[in-house]
Amino acid sequence: MAPGFTLSEGVLDHAESFPRGLADANVASRCLPRKQTPDDLTGVMGFLLSADSGFVTDQTLVVDGGSVLH
Repeated sequence: MAPGFTLSEGVLDHAESFPRGLADANVASRCLPRKQTPDDLTGVMGFLLSADSGFVTDQTLVVDGGSVLH
């Protein structure tokens, strides 16, 4: 899995270390114009850990709200 910039607890705890406007720039770069949270990753992780992904091999699932496409 390749997650995009996610506003996790660790990121929020160290927000002052990131350049000003980084989160807004990430939102602007996405097809889905909102901030990514850890909840956005749980469905993908649930799928990958389930029997439903039993025949999935050698794939990178990009979970970034469309930043790669935009």
